[in-house]
Amino acid sequence: MRRKGFTLIELIFVIIIIGILAGVAIPKYKGMKENAEVTNVFKVVQDAVSSVPPAYLNLLDLNGTDANITDIFEVKGSNQWAIKSYNGYPSWDYNNSKGDLTAKIAIDHSSNPTRLHVEINVPNDTTNLKFQKLKRLTGETDGTYEVDVDLE
Repeated sequence: MRRKGFTLIELIFVIIIIGILAGVAIPKYKGMKENAEVTNVFKVVQDAVSSVPPAYLNLLDLNGTDANITDIFEVKGSNQWAIKSYNGYPSWDYNNSKGDLTAKIAIDHSSNPTRLHVEINVPNDTTNLKFQKLKRLTGETDGTYEVDVDLE
């Protein structure tokens, strides 16, 4: 007599294999998401460092007045970047929903000379994937990446 269908052992074996595959794939996906978030923020900061100084100097030459970061640099594509304040002047601030990744891009008019200030912060925790990614990108070991560029 020929039976149709699978035996209980065959079904259990398939469920075990699916469980093992899911156990490997889900952590990999989570790591990819964490890495992508840090890479995106780092790329925005790099863009600011490379594009703001010449734009600031051009505006200073044309108008003869200081410009704020929001006048010459715009962050698009993420609702987690918002305009806040840094030393009384507008800044672009990034805060993710978990609070474990922050960034700031600002022109510091209170310093002499005026400077572009950028920073990225993640908790200093070696098990944190965002900390590991920032460390790979920048070589910083304390969870903070900070750059100041003179604009004048």
